[in-house]
Amino acid sequence: PHNMLIGEGSNIILMDLGSVREANVKITSRKEAMELQELCSQECTAAFRAPELFEVPSPGTITEKTDIWSIGCTMHALAYGNSPCDGTATSAMSPNMKLDNSL
Repeated sequence: PHNMLIGEGSNIILMDLGSVREANVKITSRKEAMELQELCSQECTAAFRAPELFEVPSPGTITEKTDIWSIGCTMHALAYGNSPCDGTATSAMSPNMKLDNSL
C-alpha cells in the first residue's frame, strides 16, 4: 500500500484520503451508477476496491462495507506483502474467496 507510512514505534499512518466519501450512497439511476463507477476507477486503487464498485448496481446502495473490503485487502497486504486480488472484479469474486454476507 502506497498510502501508508510507518512512524515512530511502528505506528502506521494512513495518507492521501482524497477518495473519502460519505457512506450509504443510494443509487437510483444507471447514470448515477456509471458516474460513481467512473469516480471509483479514477480515485480508488483497483486491487483494494470492493467488487460492487467495479459494477455499481442500479438501483442499489453503496455502504460502508466497501470500506471494510478495502481494509481487509490492506491488512492482507501488510501481513503477506501482496494483494489478495489483482484489481479486477473477476478476481475479487474468485471462488477461492469466501464471502460472509451475514455482517
